[in-house]
Amino acid sequence: MIDDFLYGTAGHTGPTADVEAAVRAAAAAEILPRHRKLAAHEIIEKSGPHDLVTAADRLAEEHLTAALTKLLPGSVVVGEESVHADPGLYDALGGDALVWIVDPVDGTRQFVRGEAGFCTLVALAHHGEVHASWTYAPVLGEMAVAVRGRGATLNGTPIRSGAPAPGAVLNVAMSHPDYTTEEQKRALLGLRTDGIAARPCGSAGLEYLAVARGAQDATAFNWEYAWDHAAGLLLVTEAGGAQSTLSGAPFRIAGGNDLPFTAGRDEPTVQRVLAALRAGADGAAGTTAGAMPRPHPVGSPPSAPARTRAGSPPSAPGWSGPRQPRPPSERSRGRRPGTRAHPLSVRPNILGLRLQADEGVPRCRCSTRSSWGPGPTG
Repeated sequence: MIDDFLYGTAGHTGPTADVEAAVRAAAAAEILPRHRKLAAHEIIEKSGPHDLVTAADRLAEEHLTAALTKLLPGSVVVGEESVHADPGLYDALGGDALVWIVDPVDGTRQFVRGEAGFCTLVALAHHGEVHASWTYAPVLGEMAVAVRGRGATLNGTPIRSGAPAPGAVLNVAMSHPDYTTEEQKRALLGLRTDGIAARPCGSAGLEYLAVARGAQDATAFNWEYAWDHAAGLLLVTEAGGAQSTLSGAPFRIAGGNDLPFTAGRDEPTVQRVLAALRAGADGAAGTTAGAMPRPHPVGSPPSAPARTRAGSPPSAPGWSGPRQPRPPSERSRGRRPGTRAHPLSVRPNILGLRLQADEGVPRCRCSTRSSWGPGPTG
């Protein structure tokens, strides 16, 4: 059925164009009207101020769910917000149904701050394999589409990831090592070595797009939620790139991966990043001294206790990134009691967060940058 949908008589552009239209429509109806115009009641804390959901997230996912299941009757949607409400939905990734994997707003913190560095991610998967993906950055005006075996395009133009110059320093966007297990922290710290310029990541979807278009060399992430990675990993590989988990096995969207994992412009780049991660994990990395680069004007990453992948981020100021809900197996069904509107100060077209004491909030594994651009700057 998936072959008929993607490769049937409608041709390469028919069904994929319909999905692209649905993604654009959801953004136009539910996301863009709220960009820099969110009211206080439209931002809700889930597990805490580091874990936000907005009206745009919820309504865009509802919009996409209706549109995508209409395009492909019998399909199901595994979306970030729907799984938060019903963790059992995540199991569909390993089932027989055709699955739409949806992150309505990837980079919610950037969206809340009124920045451009967020996107909508949609992927179509079957039996754990991703067959097509759509990455849409509405403020940046960029739509990237990938179809397995048919390449990747950006705004209709084919893109290739290319390869770094021989011996060049690799620009790598990475998870912050403080908020993970001790073993994964050691692995990520292996990227602080000669030949690699590592920086905190922004929106995962836009980091993957930067790799696919050759504007960035690689990513290194230590969380595995399918809605953050399914679309981008296909985009990178169809643009000529490669990906691998720490063990050397391909990333599995259903989970159970050996973390961290990496995606890069080509196979040699992936192997260089893996070598650094493995050296870090083994305690043999020639790491350089110094803190991570400053990701955002609010300050450098804090010193904070390490966290496990299943736990909650520590309460520490000065670090921000994609929302990281707990794995489906550990989330209770339904919205947690005690969720509340996030404190905001709203003026026309200007959104300012009223933060606690030192203008900081508990942050997750990746950074929020004041403006997004491909590559290591920001």
